[in-house]
Amino acid sequence: MQGEKMKDKSKNFAILRFQKIKSRRSLRGALAHNLRVQDTPNANPELMAKNVIPGTLNSIDKCLGKFDGLTGKQKIRKNAVYGIEVVVTGSPEHMQKMSEKEQRQYFKDALVWLSKELGGQQNIISYVVHNDETTPHLQAIFAPVVDGKLNSKALLGGTKHRMTELQTNFANDVGNKYGLKRGVERSKARHQTIREYYSATKQVEPLKAEIEKLKLSIAHERENLDMTIQSNAENVRNAEIASESLTALTDALDNYERRNVGSVYALRDGVQDYEKNREKLAEVEPELAKTADRVVRDIKSKGCRP
Repeated sequence: MQGEKMKDKSKNFAILRFQKIKSRRSLRGALAHNLRVQDTPNANPELMAKNVIPGTLNSIDKCLGKFDGLTGKQKIRKNAVYGIEVVVTGSPEHMQKMSEKEQRQYFKDALVWLSKELGGQQNIISYVVHNDETTPHLQAIFAPVVDGKLNSKALLGGTKHRMTELQTNFANDVGNKYGLKRGVERSKARHQTIREYYSATKQVEPLKAEIEKLKLSIAHERENLDMTIQSNAENVRNAEIASESLTALTDALDNYERRNVGSVYALRDGVQDYEKNREKLAEVEPELAKTADRVVRDIKSKGCRP
């Protein structure tokens, strides 16, 4: 049971979003964004070369020319839908696990499936695989032309039931082949529009930049800490060496004392004995002098020379 719960929480959903484009000006703006003609803050310029754009639809003029060719000279109603923009991707965690080859094939299959649902391949006026953003995704624009006229209702229907059906069929027909499943049908979770999707993406990029900044700061602090630890380790080692040197010096002094203090004490005692004997000699010296004088007088009195 626990394994099933874990499986239910896995992030491997197929993502399919639709957005109606309701004016030529909005159509031009969407094309400018998709073709990277205008500045795109959430895109990485260094990865822009990896985007996949067909040569026949690689400029706004070419895309609008395709649109005009499909709609002809018909008078377009004021409330008409000029285009249906579609975003196809998957849960970021799952997309990152897919190889580039698998991603390319997933988007290729998705475009074929969308063409069948949105009036045919001829209705494609733009498609780009964006690999320069956080999560790779396909962004396509279809002109909702049916029998030569713009008729989005015929393709998307006028109720939410049609959108639910499209998302279910897409997950079953395309997503399942790549390990992507449908989200919980009729769940209370509100699906993002394409505009909300990009708004959320723009909020993610500054957060990623802030996280990278914090990582660099942490790495710097860690480097300082390692240097401090290393410095302290050297200081501790120097203190140990100094302590060892002092211990060796103390032992040497102890040995010197053991070897020499006895001799010093013996010499001191000898000096003290010498001083005592000299004092005694000084005491008897006068008597010895008198005795010597007396002996000399006795010898002279007897007529002998000393």
